[in-house]
Amino acid sequence: MRISRTGYLNYINLSFPIESSDVDFGVITLRPGDLNRNGQVTSSDLLILFANYSGRGYPITNPLADINGDGVVDYNDLQLLLNNFMLTADVDG
Repeated sequence: MRISRTGYLNYINLSFPIESSDVDFGVITLRPGDLNRNGQVTSSDLLILFANYSGRGYPITNPLADINGDGVVDYNDLQLLLNNFMLTADVDG
């Protein structure tokens, strides 16, 4: 099973037991900041964010850099990326 969202680290579970007809996956959190979609939040993603860092009224050239989706690439997006800096995609199995 793979759960993904563009700009976020993927969650990949290679196997999971099913013991009944009801399956509860619980809470799965996708972590934002993987702007280049390589499965890691690294300095490359930080460069993408800084290339689009602008403030209100400036066009965003890469919409993935607007991590929180408020139409502005600013400190709030930077903070979200830094919260996940150096993390990799979750892989269970």
